[in-house]
Amino acid sequence: MKKIFVLLFLLFFITPCFSEEQSNYFGLGVMVSKKPYKDIDTTIMPIPIISWESQDKRFFIEGKDIGYKILRYQDLTIETILSPRFMGYDDKDADILDGMKDRKMSLDAGLKIIWDIPDSADTSLSLGVLADTLSVYQGVEIEAALSKKFKGQIFILKPQLGLRWQSKNLTDYYYGIRSSESTGNRPMYTPDDTCNYFSDLSFYLGIHKDWVLTTMLGYEYLGREITDSPLLGKKYQLTAMLGVIRKF
Repeated sequence: MKKIFVLLFLLFFITPCFSEEQSNYFGLGVMVSKKPYKDIDTTIMPIPIISWESQDKRFFIEGKDIGYKILRYQDLTIETILSPRFMGYDDKDADILDGMKDRKMSLDAGLKIIWDIPDSADTSLSLGVLADTLSVYQGVEIEAALSKKFKGQIFILKPQLGLRWQSKNLTDYYYGIRSSESTGNRPMYTPDDTCNYFSDLSFYLGIHKDWVLTTMLGYEYLGREITDSPLLGKKYQLTAMLGVIRKF
C-alpha cells in the first residue's frame, strides 16, 4: 500500500479555551500505523478528523463511523453504525505476502449499546456488533469496552480498555493462507475465531480560541489464532495519531 508523508502543523500558544459543550469539530491529522505482518513497512498518512452531531442529537459522524441513535433512555443509548474496515494488504507490501491474493478493505454495519454508568464520573460501558456488508470477509466482530473521561479546564483525557471477538471468517480472510498460496516457508493456515485485547488513550488540549490539539495512542494484543499465522511477525498492532481541529 502506498505510503504518504505529510508536514505537521505549527501549534498555537496555549490558552484556557477548551469547552466540551462545543462537540462539533473538523480538522486534519497524521496517522501512523504498523500492521503485524512480517517485515511490513510503517504507514504514515494524512487523515480528516471529524465529529458532528445533528441538532436533534440523533445523526452523527465520529471519526470513521457514521451512525444514528435509535434509542435514548436515561443512561442508555442504542446506535446503528456504518464503519469502514481498514484491514487488508497487497501482495507487494512485504516479502512474506508475495504470491498471496490481495485482501481487501470492507464496510461494516451494526449496532452499539452504550451505558453511561450512574454516579461514576463520566464512565461508560459499550457493546457493539459489526458485520461485513460487502461480502468481502463475510464475518462478524463483537467489541466490549470500558471508557472514562478525565476533564480539566483546558483538556480532556479519555482512556479505554476492551476486547474484540472476531469470527473465523474474519480471521481466516485477513490472516489465513490458502492451499494455493502456500510455499515452503508459508504453509497453509486456517485460523479459528479469536479474541483480541486493546487499549486506547485519547487526549484533547485547547490551544487557541476554538482550536484544539488532539492525540491518540492505540495498542491491540492479538489472539493466538491470529499470531500463530506464518504471515505475522508481531503479536500486536500499534496506532498513533496527532492532529489539530477547529470547533464550530
